[in-house]
Amino acid sequence: SHDNKEVKVSASDSCLMIESEKFTLVSQVVNGKYPEWSKFIPNLDEIFSNVVVDRTEFQRMLKMCSIFGGVNSEIKLESVSKDDSGKMFDYVTVQALDKEIGENKIELDAEVTGLIEVKLNGRYLDDAIENVRERLQILSEGKGKPVMISAPNTTSGRMLCTRAANSSASARE
Repeated sequence: SHDNKEVKVSASDSCLMIESEKFTLVSQVVNGKYPEWSKFIPNLDEIFSNVVVDRTEFQRMLKMCSIFGGVNSEIKLESVSKDDSGKMFDYVTVQALDKEIGENKIELDAEVTGLIEVKLNGRYLDDAIENVRERLQILSEGKGKPVMISAPNTTSGRMLCTRAANSSASARE
């Protein structure tokens, strides 16, 4: 907002507090060993895979897969080539995997550059694409690596999905 409201900032060695009329935010340093964040966030300078799909179609495919595998089902996204070269990819498959029921695989036309093969939690993936309007871009450093999801050619509103379906997380950039 363009209001000239007062914001109070207080800091110590282990704590930060930001206060305004409408909110108070407190952040505290937690002692412990943190995971190596570079394993969970793709380096945009090292993007190997770039998939652009119609968001509405992709979301429809996710919903069809979630009916089969449940809301928290593991979703496998994989680029597929019509020829055996493995260099030109024509579409992606969206696949629900369920240990007890089996699998449901759906093909979706896409603009694909590079190999992508990643398993994600369906619910987190659906959350990640919810605010993308028309076309959806999925970026990855390669097979089994985390993915970054956004509208093509934008840096705002990006979502991160980590690779492991049983520990998937999404975080807004």
